Amino acid sequence: MFDNCLCTNFTSAFTNTGLTQESIDGILVSINSNGTSNGTFDQTGGSAPSATGEAAIDGLVTRGWTVTVTGGYQGKVLPQALFENDENGFWYNMGIN
Repeated sequence: MFDNCLCTNFTSAFTNTGLTQESIDGILVSINSNGTSNGTFDQTGGSAPSATGEAAIDGLVTRGWTVTVTGGYQGKVLPQALFENDENGFWYNMGIN
């Protein structure tokens, strides 16, 4: 579907859609498989993605994408750094606050 598509701007491509859950999942998985970074994907209307689509959103978000879909899922964002080295080169756990 969008395999091998290096486009990163899907801002208006899926506005007021009637897409099924299977369709939106397929689109997200396909876009995610391209490995592109720093894109925008907006979907309004139609069905929310399933866990399959949400996993693809997680992949996109980790590469800097901004994703908005029906249902509001925006991806799981991991902390930028869990560990950091000090001036002596020792690594320590920064913790999550």
